[in-house]
Amino acid sequence: MAVRNKIMSFIGIKDLGGLGDVDFEKPANTYRVGDRVGIFSILSVSHTEVVMEGSDKHLDVKVSIYKEQADSQRVTITTVVDVHNMLGKIYMLFINPMHKNIVPAVIKRAES
Repeated sequence: MAVRNKIMSFIGIKDLGGLGDVDFEKPANTYRVGDRVGIFSILSVSHTEVVMEGSDKHLDVKVSIYKEQADSQRVTITTVVDVHNMLGKIYMLFINPMHKNIVPAVIKRAES
């Protein structure tokens, strides 16, 4: 993310901070709509799902983290990207391939 933020700042895309910019001391049940978690803002919270969003002028990203049941260990993570313009399309050309490495790393880190 640090490399991404440095490069993107040259073309006017905002610094998102880091994926790991999370307060691990904060209990999960105290997060509320509007709170920041890493690079995302929380849109909704329930016992089984959290939906977060990251927005910029070139695209919007929504992430759903869904547990099949409140006490389940099975989690489904879904992302949706809404591209607004050509800059967003070009950005996704570079970011999409990196997600094959980034997403598994983030999941592995969350497991520990």
